[in-house]
Amino acid sequence: MRILHVTDCYFPRLGGLEVQVHQLSQQQRAAGHQVAVLTATGETAGAHGRSVTRDQGVPVFRMAARMPGRLPVHPWPWPHARDLLARLEPDVIQLHIGGLTPSTQAVAALAAAQERPAVLTVHSVWREHTAVRPYGLLDRLIGWSRWPIHYTAVSHLAADRVRQAAGGQLEVGVLRNGVDVDEWRQAAVPRAGGPVHVVSAGRGAPRKRLMPLLTALESAARALGPDVPLRVTVAGEGPALAAAREFVAERGLSDRLHLPGRLSRAELIALYRDADVYVAPGVDDAFSVAVQEAQAAGLAIVSRSQSGAAELLEDGVTGLLAPDDDALSRAVARLVTDADLLERITAHNRQVPPQTAWPQVLTATMAAYEHALTLVR
Repeated sequence: MRILHVTDCYFPRLGGLEVQVHQLSQQQRAAGHQVAVLTATGETAGAHGRSVTRDQGVPVFRMAARMPGRLPVHPWPWPHARDLLARLEPDVIQLHIGGLTPSTQAVAALAAAQERPAVLTVHSVWREHTAVRPYGLLDRLIGWSRWPIHYTAVSHLAADRVRQAAGGQLEVGVLRNGVDVDEWRQAAVPRAGGPVHVVSAGRGAPRKRLMPLLTALESAARALGPDVPLRVTVAGEGPALAAAREFVAERGLSDRLHLPGRLSRAELIALYRDADVYVAPGVDDAFSVAVQEAQAAGLAIVSRSQSGAAELLEDGVTGLLAPDDDALSRAVARLVTDADLLERITAHNRQVPPQTAWPQVLTATMAAYEHALTLVR
């Protein structure tokens, strides 16, 4: 099958959506499909114009424009997209969007006008004022929800917001992100004893709630007291990292709580091999690949219940779900002090892989493509 992925953001920008499109295209190429990517991201920072690069064998067609703040947006993508569609004649187009991604939205309109089979996947949770209402207004103006496109999202939480923007009548499927389970299973080893090691990983950005996470972990440490062995490592870099390190120093937590910055995948696997619990503080996160990776590594998961990650967790079996940050703190403390519960959950996760391994995700993706074909027949 000839597959074209369309996304405003792609490598060398680095984020969840970019990594997921890269990995999906590589998995599809390995399965024998002809795959290409169309993006508004230049080959290097500040690059502009049309170019073609290759990402491990996958051609990446770039249409970069000079935009304020170097935003990965092209104000007039139709000529390039029209030429590319005529040249590649893809059997299906998968459009990847977060919140407002105008270049990909423009290509979606073109695909609908040409009645080309297309799957649109939403990778973020649309917020009421910044996305749900604007998309609702846009639907009243141009009727995007009636286009012959198969709409999907990476979680039920994200799908509900898309459906809400369309007035509640749109069919929105759930198409999960994929995880290389085998890569992370190498860290799934039984505990070696010693202090319980609690970890987390993510960008140090306000939306990722790094500071609330540290506050919850501090509360857990205070509740446990100095005599209960506990280690905490929170990996990742971003604008909040400096404030986080200052917080740790001011609260006298440097002997227990470590902020090493960004770690490579190999370093994260080594960290998880030495860890017991993974904490996910996200609220309104559409999906968390990091949670799936930690679960594949055999860690017990502590997650806020209001995220897409929680949809794939079973309270008391794969981890503990918390309705608020105080409950998140108590859940961490509970796993530190209840050795039997911790061993039961980690043993389960070492034996039972998460539901988002690439073979299952590829099967679901191909089913979504087949559904898209029926919409234009």
